[in-house]
Amino acid sequence: MIHITAPTEALRHEIYEYLRLLFPTYEYDRTMEATLKDGVLFVTSDGFSTALPLASAENNDVKRAIYDAYVNCGFKSPPWGILRGIRPTKLALQLYTENPDTAYDRFRSLYRVSDAKAQLTFDILKRQLPIIDTYRGTVSLYVHIPFCPSRCTYCSFHTLSLNEAHMDTYVATLIQDMDRVLPTLKNKVGTIYIGGGTPTAIGQDRLEQILMKLDCLAPHEYTVEAGREDTLDDGMFQMLRAHGVNRISINPQSFHEPTLRAINRRGTVADVLACYYSARQYFDCINMDLIVGLEHEDENTVLASLQSAIDLQPENITVHALAQKNGTAYLASHLGEQYSWNFSETINDRLVNAGYEPYYLYRQKRSLGGTENIGYCKKGTICDYNVIMIEEVTDIIGLGMSATSKLYEGERFKQIVNFRNFETYLNRHSETTEKIIQRMRCL
Repeated sequence: MIHITAPTEALRHEIYEYLRLLFPTYEYDRTMEATLKDGVLFVTSDGFSTALPLASAENNDVKRAIYDAYVNCGFKSPPWGILRGIRPTKLALQLYTENPDTAYDRFRSLYRVSDAKAQLTFDILKRQLPIIDTYRGTVSLYVHIPFCPSRCTYCSFHTLSLNEAHMDTYVATLIQDMDRVLPTLKNKVGTIYIGGGTPTAIGQDRLEQILMKLDCLAPHEYTVEAGREDTLDDGMFQMLRAHGVNRISINPQSFHEPTLRAINRRGTVADVLACYYSARQYFDCINMDLIVGLEHEDENTVLASLQSAIDLQPENITVHALAQKNGTAYLASHLGEQYSWNFSETINDRLVNAGYEPYYLYRQKRSLGGTENIGYCKKGTICDYNVIMIEEVTDIIGLGMSATSKLYEGERFKQIVNFRNFETYLNRHSETTEKIIQRMRCL
């Protein structure tokens, strides 16, 4: 256990999370005490004891002191330094906006980020800047469909099983929200993203009811997470194309059969391949997701899955580090211990050598080895919505259960989070919808 004594809850949380990242075995199996007092952080464990003088009690100063002591004791430098937030590129963008000439060096110095991760961050930022400029002043629309054919073992989302009555009621409620909100968006919608869950799991007819409501918009980019091959067929693909969808995701997560069974996927590798080849008749831009850290896998298994994805030549490949989240069986697992800290660099090298470029990046709490999720694309096939969503540079309207709207007020944004419980959403959805409408009317 890791016990923290500090003046504020926020500081206790920051110290705890950073020590947990550096010393993962202490979270459950061993004991560590950290006390911040009179400008000194005292850290004591069953293996060592140290006192760290602090420049200040500011969060980053405390973490820099811990990092420097950690490295000086001979431990391997964490690639992301003191960063544990989900948007490293957003920090880089802030520094770049202040002074492009000093941004890289300041990023490394302030956050103790390794040269490899800093280079990755600024390479991605360079690709994102034209997109950020293009979409300023527009609105992105996210529509959430929370239903799935089965629940994957790694999933912590608020997903629902395929109950016919629930799906009908949900679609009807979502359409009520769309009828009220869409007229306020005027001609500002630049991207639409329909996610989940598995949107295609609700069936072609229900999904088409939703897409018909969106026909009044003219987005530059229109994405649907098709996700699961067991929800797709030619009829679904034809319907999506007929309504202007120009990007889909087919997400196997692994090409290793024992893993697919272990994570509660109903299909096989052969099913994924057949689905992909069928989708190719309709879509010029397909994304495939892979997850590093699942059951029955190691570095060699992951690299084999990666090569299987590369061989298919989708326009985008997104590689996620397993997030050991609350509500999943992975929370206290040690599956990540067989992966080296530089394994993500191996994956990056494989993809870059195969003609893909990293274009967006985010990190999650309790991700495998404290690493990152990266979206890769062939040249000219960036998913603009992913950039907008991660960098938080425009208004994002979120409709549906659990969806979050991010509405900008000056340099800050206001979040409006829809209800996560199904029954609560059905009964109170108009409350959050009204907040969105009032905000959009002010523009």
